[in-house]
Amino acid sequence: MKRVLWLDAANAKGFTGVALPDADKLIRERPAKTAALVDGNDVRATASLWLDAPPSPDGTPCAFVGHFASVSPDESADLLTALAQEAKSAGKRRVLAPIDGSTWRAYRCVVESNGRPPFFLEPQTPDGLEAHFVAAGFARAESYASLELEDLSPFAAAEDDYKDRLAAAGIAVRDFDMQCFETDLVKLHALSLSAFAENPYYAPLDFEPFAGMYRPAVFLFEAGLALIAERGNEAVGFIFAYRDGLDKSVTVLKTIAVAPAVRETGLASHLTRAVLRRAADLKCKSAIFALMHEKNKSFAWAIRHGRIFRRYALMAKDL
Repeated sequence: MKRVLWLDAANAKGFTGVALPDADKLIRERPAKTAALVDGNDVRATASLWLDAPPSPDGTPCAFVGHFASVSPDESADLLTALAQEAKSAGKRRVLAPIDGSTWRAYRCVVESNGRPPFFLEPQTPDGLEAHFVAAGFARAESYASLELEDLSPFAAAEDDYKDRLAAAGIAVRDFDMQCFETDLVKLHALSLSAFAENPYYAPLDFEPFAGMYRPAVFLFEAGLALIAERGNEAVGFIFAYRDGLDKSVTVLKTIAVAPAVRETGLASHLTRAVLRRAADLKCKSAIFALMHEKNKSFAWAIRHGRIFRRYALMAKDL
């Protein structure tokens, strides 16, 4: 007979079927609870629950469900219903999934695709994952997309309409300093805390885990593709792009961050165009705008130039 089992270090061993979350991950990411739907000794579905999630943009108290894996939508519904009831008992009124406790970690599921192969560092989820959440009463809450711009020639020698405006505002743009990598990471961390603060379900992240995401990617940093904008000694903008593919023929624009105080200067557009110009100089055949929230102003610009090839969603259920 199937039952929901709440897991801890003492009873999370000896099961077959769906792999349970790694013990080190549970220690590092600290969910409030982890559960499994089991049939005898066979795990049919598993997930973790976080009760310290930020509220929704409308102020609704939220919980997150992540570390999710399941063999079928029906069994997912049984487990997700149990987790939702736990969240409701704790005073939460909305559950978001899939999200491994924070938007700094793995979150969202692929909901639409034209079949284009994944780009390097693109998050992957199993085919049909959305159906597992729909079976438990979830619906799309936040929508994201990746787009490909297949003609870089208009940016190869394009004039920069914002250069004089940025200079007048005291903003200078330079390459990420690989000789002072840690110093620039400190600046980037401080910028991220303000630049992303208005994103849905954002929560600040301490420096060490933040730096731990960028240090392994140091080999991807390349002149002209990782840029910092500064005003005085303060970072007010950043763009991180890298070349993908065996022939490095695709540039992926992964992260763009601009401080709220300088958003009307055209800095985001300046950084984006600088990277696209550099990609054209490097003879890249296309550029990818990665994982853009569809409500962002930058998405409206990207959709005029690129073509969507993948959509992702954060799913929600009101309790």
